[in-house]
Amino acid sequence: MSSPPSSLLGVTAPNAPSGFVTYSSRDFGSKASSGNDWAGAQGWAPYEELWPNLSLVSDATAPGSLSSVLRYSFPAGLPSGNGPALTHYDIPSKTARSVYVSTWVRFSPNFTASMNKIYYVNWTGGSFVMNVNEINDGTHNILPLALNLNVNHAAFQYSNIQTGQVLQRGKWHLIEFALTLSSASNAPDGSVKIWLDGSLVLNKPALPIPGTIPFTEVRYAPVYGGKFAVPVRSNMWMDIDHVQISGR
Repeated sequence: MSSPPSSLLGVTAPNAPSGFVTYSSRDFGSKASSGNDWAGAQGWAPYEELWPNLSLVSDATAPGSLSSVLRYSFPAGLPSGNGPALTHYDIPSKTARSVYVSTWVRFSPNFTASMNKIYYVNWTGGSFVMNVNEINDGTHNILPLALNLNVNHAAFQYSNIQTGQVLQRGKWHLIEFALTLSSASNAPDGSVKIWLDGSLVLNKPALPIPGTIPFTEVRYAPVYGGKFAVPVRSNMWMDIDHVQISGR
């Protein structure tokens, strides 16, 4: 996969499930300038102003909406297991058992990834993490991977619907994620779906995904590297554009 089809440009949530309530649709037209700037943070937590490696940048190719995108800069020498910045949105619903997250994402041409985290979907007693992974030399394909931190670190790769799906460096890609928790402890009625550039690439129904509602937050806290990664070799970045979060 080289880049999203042109029909997706300007689209923010093509596979949002029917009946879901939109909690946040952030276009990154602004960023918090102080710890009280909820308007600038567009309803997200305003502590984002604390991070020097988090910035708005102009990009005429921004696919989601406006021409500004949010950039996470990974400085050279950043040790494995660390991240440049974090932002998060507190989910307001106290009853939702399902959540959907849509994110446009782009990695710098020199990006290296060894279990790099993009965002977390957290709930009481559990967490799912959207990751990307490669051999960490900057030349291999970046592969998407979802990691369930609540069920023995069970990993779900993009493999059961479509295989060979990759994220090209320097290109915008749309990642959509839908998660439903089990109705009761370990009941096999949880599910995970992931779409890449509009196409369903993973569908895992009938999963035991225990946890106590409510969902608490979606946290964009990209963390570099995995267990065997070396420090960041050279300055690199990850951009995100229009994020939509919804649930039911």
